[in-house]
Amino acid sequence: CAFCNEGNCCKENTCQTLTVGQFPEYVVAGGTTCTSVTGCNPVACAQGYHPDPVARLLCMTDGGVFTATGCVENVCMSATVPNYITSMNPCHSTSSCGTVSCGPGYND
Repeated sequence: CAFCNEGNCCKENTCQTLTVGQFPEYVVAGGTTCTSVTGCNPVACAQGYHPDPVARLLCMTDGGVFTATGCVENVCMSATVPNYITSMNPCHSTSSCGTVSCGPGYND
C-alpha cells in the first residue's frame, strides 16, 4: 500500500472462498479457491448473461462473503419457434421460458 500510518498499511480484504454454483451468472477465473478480488479476477458473465455495466466480484468486509454485481440475463424479442413448445408464453429469456420441449411430430 502506498499509504501507511505509523506502520499500519492498507491491505486488501479477504473473503470466504466461493462455493460451486454460488454465482451461476458469473465466470470467476480464480475458481472456488480465491479469497480476494485480485485473486478471483478476471470475472465475466456466464453464457446467457451480459455485463451491465461490468461484471464484478466485491469483498466489502474482511472475513466476509463475496457479492457479485453486473451480470444481467439476456432478453430477446418474444418469438414463436416452430416445432418447439415452451411452458411459459410469451417468453423473453432463458429463465422465463420454463420447460422447452419438442412439438407434435418432433423428438429430441
